[in-house]
Amino acid sequence: MHLHWQIGVFLVYKTLCMCAGKDCIAIMGESTVLPCVYRKGSELDLGSIAIEWRSDSVIVHSFVYGKDALDKQGETYINRTQLFLTALKMGNFSLRLSDISMDDARIYKCIFHQNGLESSVHLDQVCLTPAAHYTEPVVQRDGVTEGGEAQFNCSSGQGFPKPTVHWLINGECPPVDTVRSTVTQEPDTKLFSVRSLLTVNVTQEIIVSCTIENHRLKENKTSAVIYYSIQKDTNTGTNTAQVVGGIVGGFLIAVLIGVAMWKRRELFKRCGIAQ
Repeated sequence: MHLHWQIGVFLVYKTLCMCAGKDCIAIMGESTVLPCVYRKGSELDLGSIAIEWRSDSVIVHSFVYGKDALDKQGETYINRTQLFLTALKMGNFSLRLSDISMDDARIYKCIFHQNGLESSVHLDQVCLTPAAHYTEPVVQRDGVTEGGEAQFNCSSGQGFPKPTVHWLINGECPPVDTVRSTVTQEPDTKLFSVRSLLTVNVTQEIIVSCTIENHRLKENKTSAVIYYSIQKDTNTGTNTAQVVGGIVGGFLIAVLIGVAMWKRRELFKRCGIAQ
């Protein structure tokens, strides 16, 4: 039973919190778990312990002698916190915090007191860092400039923190001066959107890819397009048509002239006119 509980707690940490030591990366808009474990072999009597989660002087969650005591809970945490009651006896005081936002980026302390102890014990200190997944990037060709250069646009949004944009042309990095990126932040959610423009001279078939990198989540999202110079293809088609048209036109003219000459000879024969 104890082993099963440990595995469950590990999975919760892994999927919701992605903690590295005491640092906790939490997805904005979702829930996360702030870990706190009191390592004692024997089962705890809930009626004799008190647990308090604090951020600076603000009470995030309080549990006193067998039940939650939330009368002094900070306003921004009301209806957003939860202890795992079935795990408290085993010393798991981890706190579930829902609807993560930028305002939750702070240090949280887990404090434990048990009857018989002279003072409270600071068990854990967790630094919560918010993050958000970027949407799948959309890559489109914007147009062709007067100089025959193609422009590609890559856009993505709803992410945090600021992203890094990587362009590749046939697997190679384009020159720095061919890329121009703009990042904007929504005033309410603090989430970022990015738009990047790549300008390149296309003379052959190319594969253009755009990657949005979120360093905090160690996450890369990539989209790609295949493009061939339409201008070159159109010109080639026009030249070919002109050549073919010239050949066909010359042939028809030659036929018409031949027919006219034949009719002229026949007319002269009937009229007895020497040619």
